[in-house]
Amino acid sequence: MYRKYIRKMIAPLMKDYGFEKVNKNSILYYKKKIACNMYVTIEIQKVRAIPKITCNITISEDVYINVYDYYRLGDFLKYSGSDIWWSIEESMIEESFIEIVTLMKERLFPYLEELNNEDFMKEYLNNKKIRIALDD
Repeated sequence: MYRKYIRKMIAPLMKDYGFEKVNKNSILYYKKKIACNMYVTIEIQKVRAIPKITCNITISEDVYINVYDYYRLGDFLKYSGSDIWWSIEESMIEESFIEIVTLMKERLFPYLEELNNEDFMKEYLNNKKIRIALDD
């Protein structure tokens, strides 16, 4: 059922925002090249032992190589404490994916747009890690 929701809700969203689907070594993730030849990688991480998922975001020189910054989707919410794991039990899975998609659209993608600015990205890379104020 998890894969059904990835195909139904996440894949079209990623395509709409210009991300390319990559399925390598049984790991599914989405990547997008941004300013200064950097990549944003988004992965929906599933826990094998329990029915939970989270969303990982990396900013790197190449996919998962020379990672400059690492986030979880919860980092983009001032109240979350940075790590949110959503249930993918049958009774909760649709609600979980709706929330993930909503948070991506409202919080994550606007932030990533900032990173597509050449000047901002140069400053970002020079400081190794700077974050836009997320409590707006």
